[in-house]
Formats: sequence, structure tokens, C-alpha cells
Amino acid sequence: MAVPCSADTVAILHWEAVDSAGCPTWPIWPVQVSWRGETMIYLIVLFVLLVLTLVTAYYGGRSWVVANAVLLFFVFWAGFEFLYLASNEMQIQNKWRKAANDFQRQLVDVRKQLEEVEFGTEENPLGRRALQHELHRLTHDRGRVWSNCQPVGVDDQTGRLTLHIESPSPHGLEVGTLLYAFEEGSIQDGARYVGKFKAVEVNPDQGTVTLEPVPQQSREWFQALTQRNFLWRLYEIMPSDRHDLLTSLSEEELRATLPAESVEEYVKDEKPAAPADPPERKIGYKQDGTRALPEEQDQVVKELYVRRLRDYALQFMNLRDQTTDLQSLIASEEGDLAAMQETLTRVEADVKSREEERDKLQQDLTKFQMESNTLDGHLAALQEQRRLLETMIADVRQENRQLAGKLTHWQLRAADEIDAATAPPTTP
Repeated sequence: MAVPCSADTVAILHWEAVDSAGCPTWPIWPVQVSWRGETMIYLIVLFVLLVLTLVTAYYGGRSWVVANAVLLFFVFWAGFEFLYLASNEMQIQNKWRKAANDFQRQLVDVRKQLEEVEFGTEENPLGRRALQHELHRLTHDRGRVWSNCQPVGVDDQTGRLTLHIESPSPHGLEVGTLLYAFEEGSIQDGARYVGKFKAVEVNPDQGTVTLEPVPQQSREWFQALTQRNFLWRLYEIMPSDRHDLLTSLSEEELRATLPAESVEEYVKDEKPAAPADPPERKIGYKQDGTRALPEEQDQVVKELYVRRLRDYALQFMNLRDQTTDLQSLIASEEGDLAAMQETLTRVEADVKSREEERDKLQQDLTKFQMESNTLDGHLAALQEQRRLLETMIADVRQENRQLAGKLTHWQLRAADEIDAATAPPTTP
């Protein structure tokens, strides 16, 4: 803090060096006294004393020894020098005393200002100590943060990546430090949580740090990481959830920022509770504004809804595990899909072959049906001829039987006639 210096104080002494405010720099050492109007008075007194000394020495020299006159001259001159030095010393003392008093008053004012800065005032109670305590609390809760970190290299073979940290310089990271990485930007811009990393190599001179994900990630994860064009923000401690974290956002901003599944919790947080709200999410307050204890529920005058605070480190770890499981499941399903695709290709080839064979069989069937129809016509004609032949055969058989009967009759008749003709004559 600059201390105002009075013009009189600076004019009293000639300082070896002064600062930009015109105040002397330490150590303070006077090298010349400014006499101003007193110089003429001292010259006049000096001239009068010198004249008196010469006159006295001249008249005394008539009866004195020359040595006595010379001694008198030197006595007067020594007395004048003593008077001069004594007067000079007195003026220096007065001016130093005045300067010391001025600086003492300024020192009192500065100490008061320093005390106000240190402890604050009634108008501004946030002094240095209070701000330092708040800064320590925030730093302790949040830990160190490195913003605007630029990814400069990703090696998916070794599973490591390199970041360049521009500020602070040196960045102050040590090997083995665990860090939580987020992409710079808003949710609407697509920024997201990257993951948990461990510093395995640090180079403070170049401002770089080599990170290794915890746990190790797949090559596909690194390849997807190289396609995102975001700066990173590194946290030494995972940011904690607090009820006052989003109090600066309006309800519209909350609904535009947070997912629909959880936005109602943030909208209702620390607001009057509804009868349908879960009991564990309600906090009662007494008439004096203090929180009611469980045995003081009969003194509750109002109830506020308090949302559930989230452990982001645990949730991100669970999300990472779920993501890993889903990635494994996706890889397995993709393998099954590839096998099924290969099987489907073979089946389609078989189907095509069978369809070609079916077409050929269909052509053969058409020909067979045409031939069958021709054969059916021919068979019908043959059957008709057979029927006619069977009828003719039956008629022939009937006629043969009739002829056979007639033949038998005639044979029998012929036999009788032959027998009669060949029979011996009977004797009388």
C-alpha cells in the first residue's frame, strides 16, 4: 500500500532515492540540509561577527602581542563555528523530529488501514484473514485445478497421453498424482467427463505431463478420445456436490442443462416440501429458523425439500464399470452379430442355390405335368379301348359259351348217332 508523503517532509531533507509516489526509500539518509531563507540570516551574522572580530583584533593588536590577536581571532572563529554547528544540529533535530512525527502519524494510519485489510470493517467484514480462510476452505474442498490443458499426444499402444499445461508454470504436478479430467465447456457444447488418470511422467520445464488412465482403457477408447477437439480441466479432487452449487441458475436454465430424470430434484431443492415428497427428503425448521431435531418435530413450523447429494467419484466409477460392461457386451454382441452375419450369408447362398434348384424343379414339374396330362389322356384312351375290348371279350366269351353248348349238344348228338350207327344188330 502506498503511503502518502507530505510536500514539507520531502522538502526538509534531500533523499538519496525516492519511489514512484515521491516518498524516500530505505535506508533514509540525509545528505544535504535545505536552508531556504535562513541562509541569508546566517551569512549576515557571519559577516557581522567577522567584522567585529577583525576590529577587536586590530585595536587590541596595538597593546597586545600579535599572537594574542591571532588567538582571539581563532577563538571568535571557533565560537562562530560552534554556534553554526549547534544551530545546524538544532535545525536538523527539529526537522527530523517533525519528519518522524509525520511518519508516526502516517504509520498509525497505515496500521489502521492494514488492520482493516486484515480483519475487515463493519461495512466490509471480509478481511484478508476471512478471505484467506474461505480460499483455504474452497481449495481444501476442491483441491488444485489446472485449466485449459491441451492434449498434444495420445499413444493407444502404451495406453498413455500427454498434456501441455500453460498455467501455472511450473505446473506443480508430481509423479503418482491422481487427477480427474473434464472437458472444458458446457454440456450444451458436448463437454463431458473424461476419466480418472495418474501422472506417470512430468516435465515442468516444458509444462507437460504424461497421464495413464485408471484403470487401463481399450484401444477403441483412445481412438475415440483423439477425435474430440476439447481442452481439458484437471482436478486434484473430484468436485463435490453441494446444495448451493446451482443456486445461481434459474429454473429455466436448470431444465435446459440437467436431464429430465433428475431436474425436478434441483428445482425443488431447499424449497417448501410437498406432502407427497419422501420423508427422508424433508427437513423441518423451528420458529427461530434453526433445524429441528428428531425429538423436536412438534416444534416444526416449516419443512423444506432437500435433494440427495451425489458422490460424483462413486457415480463416475459405477458409470465407468457399466460402460466397460456394456462395451464388453457390445463387443460380444458384435462378435455374435458377425458370426450370425456370416451364417446368414451362407444361408442366403444356400437359399439362392435352393431357389435355383427349385426353379429347375419347377420347370421339370411343368414338363412332368404336361407329360402327365398327355399320359392321362392316353391312359383314358387306353382305358376306353380296354373297356371296349373287355366288352368285346365278354361278348366273345358269351358267344363261345353258347357255341360250346351247341358244340356239346352236337357232339352228344353225333355220339348218339355214331353209337346208333355202330351198334351191332340185335338178335331176335
